[in-house]
Amino acid sequence: MGPKGTETGDDIVERLKKVSNIDYWNNLRRFSIPQKNSLGIPVPEIRRFARHIEQSRPIAMELWKTGIHEAMILATMVFPPEQLTMEEANVMVGNVDSWDLCDHFTGNLVCNSRVAIEAAEEWYSRDEEFVKRSAFSIIAQLDRKNFTEKDVKFFLECILASVEDERNFVAKAVSWALREIGKSCMEYNRLAMDTAIRISEMKSRSAARIGRTVIKELSSRKVRARLENSSGKD
Repeated sequence: MGPKGTETGDDIVERLKKVSNIDYWNNLRRFSIPQKNSLGIPVPEIRRFARHIEQSRPIAMELWKTGIHEAMILATMVFPPEQLTMEEANVMVGNVDSWDLCDHFTGNLVCNSRVAIEAAEEWYSRDEEFVKRSAFSIIAQLDRKNFTEKDVKFFLECILASVEDERNFVAKAVSWALREIGKSCMEYNRLAMDTAIRISEMKSRSAARIGRTVIKELSSRKVRARLENSSGKD
């Protein structure tokens, strides 16, 4: 392993290949992760690589363009978020082909950039499965300090507009986003609960199921106690 700043993207890929794990690779399908273009490297090992790589947009883009699953996840960890543009985010999201790459792309990179809310607003109305999931993955992972009540109300409108999408990875992200909004603070819990009640009354079985699941979680003693304690500290 060379000093930070001395390796190329190709050098890093070669190092990644040396730690590939055939047993882990064989299990990827169980987790709905494509085996094609995957090396079979657990995420903790990828994070270890990231700790020893200097943050660099050029290196990150080299890694991303390889199309290798683990190299692309690593790219989301070493791309300086403050340098991400909406144009680049739009190009990158088009390459996302799995739920885990989607959530790393949004959580590690987009959510920490200046384009996070713009990306969520643009992508939720797109039809591509992982582009749409990316929008709700952003909403679920974005620090609530980075958005206003106006943003939250818009996000809830996005959820209502998409909750009848029955594609597995979209539906799970929509549910995730609604639950995370509701666990942010008491006021957002109320707004999320109102939305979940509306969803639970929809004719769509999948949407109604999401609504009921969210209501159950957001009204649980555990969530309510945490919100009350957090509110008391504020």
